[in-house]
Amino acid sequence: MAIFGYGTLCLLMFVSLPSVYLLFVPAFFVFMAFGILTVLTTVFLANTVDYGELKNGRRDESVIFSMQTFVVKLA
Repeated sequence: MAIFGYGTLCLLMFVSLPSVYLLFVPAFFVFMAFGILTVLTTVFLANTVDYGELKNGRRDESVIFSMQTFVVKLA
């Protein structure tokens, strides 16, 4: 979805736009893809916590979830 949105935005760059509202179409796809990826990251982190508990016998969710926040801020 994000690639489609950015591709559409790139194509609109070469066209004379009669209205700025046409930019809402690629923006919808780009931001929708970003929202889905944000939710997937949280789900993957929860799965990582469960897998770590299965392998190590302890739950280190505070470390894993705080590292995710750190990585986002670092990026």
